[in-house]
Amino acid sequence: MILGVRFVAAFAEGSAPTVEWLFLDLNSYFASVEQQERPELRGRPIGIVPLVTEHTCCIAVSYEAKAYGVKTGVSLEDAKRLCPHIQLVEARPKLYVEYHHRIVEAVNSCIPVTNVMSVDEMACRLMGRERALGNATTIRSTSNSRSAP
Repeated sequence: MILGVRFVAAFAEGSAPTVEWLFLDLNSYFASVEQQERPELRGRPIGIVPLVTEHTCCIAVSYEAKAYGVKTGVSLEDAKRLCPHIQLVEARPKLYVEYHHRIVEAVNSCIPVTNVMSVDEMACRLMGRERALGNATTIRSTSNSRSAP
């Protein structure tokens, strides 16, 4: 599993397509980590909550929950209305940070991480031959496979 990794390439102008930056954005990050750690949650709509109480909101949701219209920041009341069978999971920040370090290490094994913007976003500046579109695509694929737990 690649934890919903989505790379965004920033293209430079010129005759041959080149890429200056690769941006790594881990979609549905907290929910994807929970599904990785707990196989029984895979394929099911889940909402990550700061603590289990009726008066909070989802701080992350799985792709399966998003299919029902549940979005990050939605109240539990609305989440349950949109998706009555959503499973709520209490957030485990330390676990998400552990995964973050593993993913940064995996990406760093392919290309240096230039900037970490948050626990689920980072940027890599490409140089030299890395900037050719085909090479940048290879780096992306290699990083995806190495970031899989």
